[in-house]
Amino acid sequence: MGDRIIQEFVLTNSSGMRVHVIEYGAIVKNIYVADHRGQWLDCVLGFDTLDEYLGDHPYFGACIGRYANRIEGASFELNGREYSLTANHGKHNLHGGPIGFDRKIWRGEILGDTLVMHLHSPDGDQGFPGNLDVRCIYELDDQGSFTISYEAICDQDTPICLTNHSYFNLDGTSTVSQHHLQIQAEAITEIDQMLIPTGSMYRVADTAFDFRHGKRVLSEISKDDPQLRLCNGYDHNFVLDGTEDTYRPVARLWSETSGIQMDVSTTEPGLQLFTHNEVDVAILGKGGSLYGSHAGLCLETQKFPDSVHHAEFPDCILRSGEAWRSKSSYHFQHID
Repeated sequence: MGDRIIQEFVLTNSSGMRVHVIEYGAIVKNIYVADHRGQWLDCVLGFDTLDEYLGDHPYFGACIGRYANRIEGASFELNGREYSLTANHGKHNLHGGPIGFDRKIWRGEILGDTLVMHLHSPDGDQGFPGNLDVRCIYELDDQGSFTISYEAICDQDTPICLTNHSYFNLDGTSTVSQHHLQIQAEAITEIDQMLIPTGSMYRVADTAFDFRHGKRVLSEISKDDPQLRLCNGYDHNFVLDGTEDTYRPVARLWSETSGIQMDVSTTEPGLQLFTHNEVDVAILGKGGSLYGSHAGLCLETQKFPDSVHHAEFPDCILRSGEAWRSKSSYHFQHID
């Protein structure tokens, strides 16, 4: 880090809800929400200290870029030119590469009631073309909505997919087994053994992936389903209902234990559900907590994985000189 001091910012609202964000990785470090007893719970997994975030971890709370999720073969063709990316998932590129946006030092500033994180990604960063300037804007309102807006501009055409990689746990226990989840999606993008999309859509009806009406998130995770077997749980992109670029509600997560409910809205076409599967060694997290399998879950709003190789997927290319925008929010409230 050199002599640079990594700042931590705190957003608060009138009810006392707090969101902590650090400049390293633009990481959402804490989200404190009151449960039904009035006790404050930190609803995201992570660490207590900056040094722990500097080590290896599964992207706790980070801003992911330039391209969230996977790009097959760590390469793509654009405008007649082949680009080679840094491989960090076997021969593939995952979450932008080994030194993605989650490993960068952002520059934060408070503008009114918002926190704006700035990052410059130079031409050739992890193999991606163009000088890209990114703003990640965090807001917390008095109604309990935590919103992340993304803005980017580049001097060359480049793929882009930014998301937040928070692991949510709404009741402070060691597992999300008592959480319920609803996702407005009739299909997922089918994956192969390396979790790369095949290009086919896998309909969720009558499968373990049908969250349209809400159910316990882990209730069917052991079901004999070929897609579940590939990653021993959920690590899949859901094809969200509604029109891309239209801000709309897409998912709901709630815990009857704490009485906390979180509603997710986004402008993005996809949502990655990841249930932190098969952790060989538990991670030592906040306050000495051990994060094993299913300790938290991710709901990553995104473009479809590997869209650079699938013309039938929503477009992921930011054109030179054009502004790219995306918005996702996480609204917290109590349930009876």
